Amino acid sequence: MPTAPDSSITFIYGTQTGNAEIVAMDAADLAKERGIDAALYGLDEIEPAQLADIDALILVSSTYDDGDMPDNAQDFWDALCAEENLNLSHLRYAVIALGDSSYDDFCAAGRHFDEKLAELGARRVMERGECDVDFEKAAAAHVRDALDAFSGRETANPVEVADAPAGERWTRQTPFTAMVVDHQVLTAPSSTKTVHQYRLDVSGADLDLQPGDSIGLIPENSDELITAVATALGVDPAMPLSGDGTVGMLLRQSELRLPSRDLIDWALSRADDPEVKNLVNDRAAQQDWLYGRDVADLAAAVSTDVGGAREFLGLLKPLTHRTYSLASCPQTAPDRLDLLVGDVDYVLGGRRRRGAATSYLGTGVGQVRVFPVRNELFRLPADDKPIIMVGPGTGLAPFRAFLQRRAASGATGDNWLIFGDRNRASDFLYENELRDHLASGLLTRLDTAFSRDQADKHYVQHVLAANADEVFAYLERGATFFVCGDMERMSKDVEATLLAILAERTGGDANAKSYFQDLKRSRRYLIDVY
Repeated sequence: MPTAPDSSITFIYGTQTGNAEIVAMDAADLAKERGIDAALYGLDEIEPAQLADIDALILVSSTYDDGDMPDNAQDFWDALCAEENLNLSHLRYAVIALGDSSYDDFCAAGRHFDEKLAELGARRVMERGECDVDFEKAAAAHVRDALDAFSGRETANPVEVADAPAGERWTRQTPFTAMVVDHQVLTAPSSTKTVHQYRLDVSGADLDLQPGDSIGLIPENSDELITAVATALGVDPAMPLSGDGTVGMLLRQSELRLPSRDLIDWALSRADDPEVKNLVNDRAAQQDWLYGRDVADLAAAVSTDVGGAREFLGLLKPLTHRTYSLASCPQTAPDRLDLLVGDVDYVLGGRRRRGAATSYLGTGVGQVRVFPVRNELFRLPADDKPIIMVGPGTGLAPFRAFLQRRAASGATGDNWLIFGDRNRASDFLYENELRDHLASGLLTRLDTAFSRDQADKHYVQHVLAANADEVFAYLERGATFFVCGDMERMSKDVEATLLAILAERTGGDANAKSYFQDLKRSRRYLIDVY
C-alpha cells in the first residue's frame, strides 16, 4: 500500500572530494523542482540527535580509501555509534553510496550508515543504491527512485540520464577537448623520479573552477599494454566483439592497470600457477602479489580458450579518469590550466609498466579530454585569515594556485608553506618561483624537508614538530591547515604530529582530539590526498 507523500526531505552527505556533495545537491534541487521542501547538510554540520526531528532522509556517502568514512563524516559516525537511546522508528530513509569496486570494501561507508539507521529503528523506503567510479548516471537514477519512493510512487527502474549538451556542463560523459600547449620537466636529470608540468589551453570551456579544484583527465591505454593483455589472453586485438567493436577497441578504453575485484576473483579461481591459485582465500597475500601488477599479469596467470577470453574481457571495467589538482589559478589565467604529473614508470617481471596518464601524456598527444572536478571542501578562507599549507611532492600543486589567487586578490593573511621531497638539488619544484614569493612577502614562511639529503630521513611532519609553537600560534589566530599529497603515509603522519602538538598545548589527548575535531567541523583542517 503506497505511503503518504513527504512534503519535506532532509539530504545529508559524507564526502571526501566533493562527489557525494554534488549528488546530494542535485538531489535536493530535483526535490525542489517536484515541490518538495529540501534541507541540505554536510555530515559535519549536524549531530545525530537532530535525526529525531527529521521524518524523511536521503543520505549520500562516499567511501574513503578501502572502507573508511570520508573526512567530513567520521565525527558524525562516531557520535551515531555512541548513541544509546536514539529511537529513529519515525524516520523513513534512503542511502545512496559511492565507491570504487577495485577495493574489497566497496561502498562500505554507505553500507555502514544504512545498517546503523536500520538498527536504530529507521525504515528504508528502498534498497541501498550503490555507485561505482562512473557514478553520475547511476546516482541520478537512484535519486529519482528515492524521490519516487518518498512520494508514494512505485520505484522506477533505473534509466540512463541524457548527456548534457556540450558547453552547458562538462562531465566525464561530455568532456572538453583541451590542447596541451606546453610541457616542462620540473625535476633535474639526476632525480630518482620525474615530475612534469603540462599546460592545457581550455579557451572557450568556461569551466568555472577555483583554486582547490581539480581536472579529470580521460586517458587511453597504450598500444604496448593492449598488446600485452591480448597476447596473454591468446587473442588478436583485431578480433571482433559484439557490435562494431574489436578486442583492441575495448582494451583501449578499459581499466587495465587497476583490476576490479570481480576480475581478480575470476582470474585467481582459474589460475594454473599453483602460487597464484593459492591466493584465492588469502586477501592479504593477494594484495602483496597484485602490488605493481596489472590486468596483463592476471591474464597471463590463466589459460583461456576464446570463450574464456571473452568471459575475461566481459569483466573489464571502463577506464577511469585520473584526477589532478589545479597548479594554477583559473581566475588569473582562465584560458590555461597547469597540472603537475608525476611519472609512474617501472619494470616488473621483465615488462615496463607505465601509468595511464604517464603513457598517454608522454606520447606528446596534442589533445586531451578533460572535465572539472570541484572540491568545495578544499577552499581558501577569507583573505585576512592565515593559512598553513603542507604539500610534499606533487602535493604542492593546489598551493601554487592558492598563492597565485592570494597575490591577485591582495590577501593580507599570512601564508606558510611546508614543502618536502627527496633531494633539494633535484626535486625542489618551483624553487625560484617560491623564493620570489618569499622575497615579495606573499609567502610569510617557506620551510622544506628533503628526506634523502641527510642520514636521518627528514619529512614534513618533522618540520611541524620542530615549529610546534608557531603552528599552534597560527591555529590560535584562526589559520586554516591544508594538507595535500600522499594518503598512505604522509597525511596520517601529519595528522598524528598535529595531534601531538595540540596535546602538549591544550592539556592532553582528550583536549587535543576535541580541538582537532573543532578544526575539522569549522573546515579549518582540510585535506586533499591520493
